[in-house]
Amino acid sequence: MFYRNSENSQRSPLDLCVVLFRTSTTATPTVGALVKHSKRQVRGFVGCHAMLEPGAYMAVCLAFNHWHTGLDTADGYPGYVLAIHSSKRVAVEQITAPASLLADSLVNLCLAKGQRHEGRQGMTVYYLTKVIISLKCNTTS
Repeated sequence: MFYRNSENSQRSPLDLCVVLFRTSTTATPTVGALVKHSKRQVRGFVGCHAMLEPGAYMAVCLAFNHWHTGLDTADGYPGYVLAIHSSKRVAVEQITAPASLLADSLVNLCLAKGQRHEGRQGMTVYYLTKVIISLKCNTTS
């Protein structure tokens, strides 16, 4: 549990990251082009700032290092609050995420910001230095 203005309010067992993507529609959302992302930090909160053109966007909240929480199932993981601030009127809708949303988000983040490394024949690895996620792509041709 975290308390505002306490020493522990800045500490979190999880690495947090917020990622903002364009999406084509809100009816059946798909992860589109990466717009902005926060730094991945072990803190009680993370944030990012972006000036957005009119259109549809998807904010994805990511958390890493769940094994440090001591919890075995996702039911006990800490909740989160996504706060959106704007000087203009915005329409916000919470959606039921497709099963592939987290994987698609990580893949798009790695492809957009990762350093490409050609490994063994047919394998490409993307490294993110500040986000530290690796994606291995095996190709068959």
